[in-house]
Amino acid sequence: MKFISPVAFKDLGKLMLEVGLMLAHHCDYYVMNQGVGPCVGESLEQTLARSRCHKGRLLYYFPQKFSKQKDGQSISSWCGWHTDYASLTGLTCGLFMRKSVEIPCPDSGAGLHIRSHDNRVVKVTFKDDELAYMTGETAEILSRGHLRATPHCVKVKSR
Repeated sequence: MKFISPVAFKDLGKLMLEVGLMLAHHCDYYVMNQGVGPCVGESLEQTLARSRCHKGRLLYYFPQKFSKQKDGQSISSWCGWHTDYASLTGLTCGLFMRKSVEIPCPDSGAGLHIRSHDNRVVKVTFKDDELAYMTGETAEILSRGHLRATPHCVKVKSR
């Protein structure tokens, strides 16, 4: 059985925040270079650095047999298309378990899918030593549209 300590989760959260702050710094730089000018109020980096409201959550997707969604072939069969409200959402790779034992992903088509700026649907994949970030609606609003929220959904394993 694989056990992940609470300390490991805290360390992961701290790492995701540190990397997120570096990314926010570069987002601010990009937006300012698009002619938006200085931020009204705090920059994205300052807002995140001073916030006491960072959210962390582990998502668990139940097997499709427990879903009320009947169309298992739909790209948005588990968590429909949406954008996050947050500024930045940090992501780690998926972890798949069966009877408390880690297993490989049971369906290569399942997982996070995003809609690219040119309207293509892309399955997001990254390794267990990589982080990914999505921009949310708050970043889009504050940047006056120069950063765009990432439309995404989660596809469940096929039956």
